[in-house]
Amino acid sequence: MYDYYDYGSSYYSRPHTYSSAYSSSATSAAVGGVLGFVAFMWILCLVLGVLTIIGRWKMFKKGGIDGWESLIPGHGLVVEFQLAGIPTYWYFLLLVPFANIFIMGWKDIELAKSFGRSTGFGIGLLLLAPIFYPILGLSKAQYVGPHYQETVAQDLAYKAAVQQRTQAVKDAATAAKINAATKVEEPTDENK
Repeated sequence: MYDYYDYGSSYYSRPHTYSSAYSSSATSAAVGGVLGFVAFMWILCLVLGVLTIIGRWKMFKKGGIDGWESLIPGHGLVVEFQLAGIPTYWYFLLLVPFANIFIMGWKDIELAKSFGRSTGFGIGLLLLAPIFYPILGLSKAQYVGPHYQETVAQDLAYKAAVQQRTQAVKDAATAAKINAATKVEEPTDENK
C-alpha cells in the first residue's frame, strides 16, 4: 500500500544525477563572463571619460580659458555657460528637475553655435558627449563667441539706423516748419 507520508523513497532521498564538477565549472563560467563584461564596461567608460576630458580641455583652450578649469566640477559647467553666452545664473536652474534637461540642451546648442557648428551638433553634444566633445576640441573649429551676439549687434545697428532716420525726418519737418513760419526769401539774381 502506498503511504502518502513515506519520505524514504521521495525525490529528495534519491541520489542527484548531476556532478558537482559540472556545477562548479558552469558557475565559474558565469562568474567569469560577468567579470569580463564588467571589466570591458569599466575600460570603455575609462576610455570615453578620458576622451571627454581631452575634448573639453582643448575646447576651453580654443575659448581662451585655461584647460585645467574644465576639470573642476561645477566650475567647468559655469565656464561652458559663459562660452555659450548664457548668463551664469541659469546654472542654478539645473537644480530644478526636468528644467535641467532643457537648460543643458540649450547650453549645448548655444555652445556648438559659439564654435560655428550647427544645432544638430549641439544635440550631439548633449546625447553623445564622449564623441562630440573630442570632435569639437580636436577639430579645426574656432571659437567665434556666442552666436546671438551677431544678431544682437545687427539688431542694435538696425535700431540705431532707424532712430537716425526718424530723427532726420523730425529735423527736416522742424526745419520745414521754421522755414514756413519765417518765410525767408531766397536771394534772386536781381538782389545780388
